[in-house]
Amino acid sequence: MILQFLAGCIAVLCGIYILKRIYEFWIRQWNIIKAGQNLPGLSTIASAKFIWKISNNMEDAFNLMIEMCEKYPIGSLRLGPLLIICVSNPQDIEIIMKSTKSQKKPFTHDFMEPLVVNNLFNGYGPKMRAHRKLIMPMINGQHLKNYIVTFNKEVRRYIDALSVKTESEVFDIYNETQYCLADMTFETIFGIPGVAQNTGDLTVPHAVETVLETFFHRMISPWLYPTFLYNLSEPGREFKSATTTLHKFISKIIKEKKSLYMALGRGESRAEKPKPSILDLLIENVVVTHAMDNQEILYDIISLLFGFYDTVLGIFSFTILMLAMHHDVQNKIREELLLIIGAFDDVMLDNIGSFKYMDMVINETLRLFPVAPIIPREITDDLQIDKHILPKGSTAFMMAMLTHKSETHWDEPNKFIPERFSLEDSKVRHPFAFVPFSGGTRSCPGGKFDLN
Repeated sequence: MILQFLAGCIAVLCGIYILKRIYEFWIRQWNIIKAGQNLPGLSTIASAKFIWKISNNMEDAFNLMIEMCEKYPIGSLRLGPLLIICVSNPQDIEIIMKSTKSQKKPFTHDFMEPLVVNNLFNGYGPKMRAHRKLIMPMINGQHLKNYIVTFNKEVRRYIDALSVKTESEVFDIYNETQYCLADMTFETIFGIPGVAQNTGDLTVPHAVETVLETFFHRMISPWLYPTFLYNLSEPGREFKSATTTLHKFISKIIKEKKSLYMALGRGESRAEKPKPSILDLLIENVVVTHAMDNQEILYDIISLLFGFYDTVLGIFSFTILMLAMHHDVQNKIREELLLIIGAFDDVMLDNIGSFKYMDMVINETLRLFPVAPIIPREITDDLQIDKHILPKGSTAFMMAMLTHKSETHWDEPNKFIPERFSLEDSKVRHPFAFVPFSGGTRSCPGGKFDLN
């Protein structure tokens, strides 16, 4: 009898807890809905139409969002349980990026779990900031000199491969570039030789692409937000398989390198200290400081892998495409290269700051093809922007793809004009009219690494 009574009490308490959580959820949603009614934007019916378009024609859905943003400087719409508020004015973007009330990424970024958990990508709070502070010096600053040799070596192999392709009329630059970037990634991040340009093995890069595709698919499919439904779906199964591939591959490298550095620290190994990669630098630090465990190293290295491989692949491919389409720009780039390093010399770290025109070309490419066309942030407390309040619990979409093409800040915004990034023109432009790597305290930690 006592056991039955206790079981009954536990069941009642569990039921009360569940009902309380459901009640709190709906109260939060109701408050968000009420606040959203004071914001201009798509009606409930139009928002439902937007969701339908997402599942049927992504281009139509984005066109609908763009039309709203062009009509309203601050416009709102509903996406499942989310109240999304789109902003494209640089002044508004600056407020959001700098505010302590908007440093958290929306809950949809948790869809990357269990691949990564509370890390550089989807983390928030003191732990994320501590990891960021530890890792940023390893991927920027003087440590870049460790990777220049690898960049030169892999790019020369890449050029040799492209020289054969130029005999054909048309080829896909993205496909050719991914082999070079895969090898760069393996050497600079993992500290192991890349083999993609020799063997064509893209197992790890393909797993990265699968994760990104399925992650994005889930973000725009509210019916897949419940984890149990997503796990039953085809994208969910693909995500799980890719996660297993990446965890298994990277965990093995971490374990081997950590064992080596611990043995070197105890004087038990005569092996040479490995050439410094990002993972080597991180493990060498962690062996001494115990700042992270293996699981945390795994999560942060995966975030860097995604940030480097996918980001640089896009920048690299679009920049080469722009050079192919604009021969005058290509000739100016060639003249600058010949002047600074000659026809056959490698690029050195000291040279990088001298490529002024190349820097303009890359920035102009990023303006037209931003790494993150939409930058999301969760509003953790009511935030005043202009005459509007972004309510707690809503999600701000900073529309970089529109900000970068605003006629208010850019002359002939749809044209490729690298000179617009000259020092003189950049001085008079709002600093948040160009946000290639986000901004504020949640800016991309490896932006400088990616550009170099």
